[in-house]
Amino acid sequence: EIALDREVEEDGKPKMPKALGEDGEDEPNVVAYSSQRTQERQKTKGKQRKSIKEKDWVLHKKEIARMRGKKNIPLDSKYTARKRKPKF
Repeated sequence: EIALDREVEEDGKPKMPKALGEDGEDEPNVVAYSSQRTQERQKTKGKQRKSIKEKDWVLHKKEIARMRGKKNIPLDSKYTARKRKPKF
């Protein structure tokens, strides 16, 4: 009964929603475009990221694992962090 009272006007006709622009607004709610995100992307686009698999990174990771007491960590050699041939 309460819900019916809210949906019907005093004269018995159902309420109609207001059309866009009737309540004093000339333009609908629009978010202004910001080019900040594209500028940040363009700054990093041309730069080469540093490779994670460089030798100093691998040696550092092995050292941390040894300090934490992990077992079965290969010894450091001249072949550490070298790329394998594609036919591997």
